[in-house]
Amino acid sequence: MIAHKTYYRVKDVRAFVREHMDFQTYQQFEKKHPTDNGDEKDE
Repeated sequence: MIAHKTYYRVKDVRAFVREHMDFQTYQQFEKKHPTDNGDEKDE
């Protein structure tokens, strides 16, 4: 059996959450998963 794992970039996950969640859910997500650096804010 071959194990298949899909890996997503943090930037892609954040963009998906931002587009598909309401503001309150996005704030909760940001609290639980803070950014370590400001490089991801280049949008």
